[in-house]
Amino acid sequence: MAAGKMLGAAVLVLLLCSCLGSIMPGGLSDEDINSEAVQQAARLGIEKYNRGSNDMHLSKIVRVISAQSQVVEGMKYHMKVQLGKTTCRKSAGLNIDLERCSFQPGLQADEMPICTFRVWDRPWIPARQVSNMQCVV
Repeated sequence: MAAGKMLGAAVLVLLLCSCLGSIMPGGLSDEDINSEAVQQAARLGIEKYNRGSNDMHLSKIVRVISAQSQVVEGMKYHMKVQLGKTTCRKSAGLNIDLERCSFQPGLQADEMPICTFRVWDRPWIPARQVSNMQCVV
């Protein structure tokens, strides 16, 4: 009888742990790459990328490859994004609507950087922050 209760308790603990593991505070959770929150965070990342790059042309997002969120003091989005150079020149300004910029003709996938952006969103603070950005071609 005691062994049966122990087995039942062990099963219950395992079930609770598996359920709580997917919503653990501070842990990463997969996000829908098409969600508005992810798309906004990705746009903030590309803005920072364009401000910091030495390219003559602006880049824009080809696709969001993956996205995860992390509950911290606010929400932190971890994204992997593929970028492509556009025909829009930086000399025209950084406030250009990137949706109006075409990708450069003949752009090959191996020429497109893959970037990891981490965007920290704290709704009580007006400005979101790109806390980390790494890109590789």
